[in-house]
Amino acid sequence: MPAGFTPIKMSDQDFMKGFRSGYERFTTQPRTQILVDDTIYHFLSAIIADESVSNREKAGFLSGWYAGMYQLTFSFEPVLAPLAKVGG
Repeated sequence: MPAGFTPIKMSDQDFMKGFRSGYERFTTQPRTQILVDDTIYHFLSAIIADESVSNREKAGFLSGWYAGMYQLTFSFEPVLAPLAKVGG
């Protein structure tokens, strides 16, 4: 496996949707200023507080956002059996 490449096995559509969304958000959003801890905190807090999105989609979004920030490359691999859902 090439360095910096991570295969991700997913069976949860909400998580996958959130991951792609978070990754695209970070990689396509123009950077007009340096990211500072306070900006990151408030951005992530707003995502977590959004009650219109499932917890699994939020977790995917945050994971994808960080993957974009660290410039990770990935591919999605389907999982035949769904993973057990914990929480929302």
